[in-house]
Amino acid sequence: MADGSIAAFEHMGFRIVASSGAAKFGNPVGLDGVFEASCPPYHASMDAAVDAVLAPPSPGPKETGPVPHRMSDAEHRAGTTGVSEEGLACTAICNYIVDTYGRFPGGTDAMHLMWVMQAHHIDTDYYDQLFGPGAYGPTHAAHLAKWHR
Repeated sequence: MADGSIAAFEHMGFRIVASSGAAKFGNPVGLDGVFEASCPPYHASMDAAVDAVLAPPSPGPKETGPVPHRMSDAEHRAGTTGVSEEGLACTAICNYIVDTYGRFPGGTDAMHLMWVMQAHHIDTDYYDQLFGPGAYGPTHAAHLAKWHR
């Protein structure tokens, strides 16, 4: 039987990949066609996943829904840096992780990794300076004053 978090992902319809290595539980890797991790089975290999992450975006339809910031695509892309050959060679660790643990990431779930990285106490001054009005909602705006007086 899966732990509680895996069961929650299963009930929401997420794809769970069974562990084939040292990891104990299956790995919730995505909701097909909606939110897919950069790892197998959504990519044929970790090399293909790295290539997809580093590939320049292809022209396509623009987002029509709400956006988390007001920065234009051109401004965003102007601030990106290239990846050196040495940096690309370092991504070989991704294959080692899959070979060793039978999954990627090896020590946590692919979907939990995204949640762990989200900030609870956002720096509203940062968002005000770089993204302008509307980058966060009223709950975040009032959080510090309401909960940390």
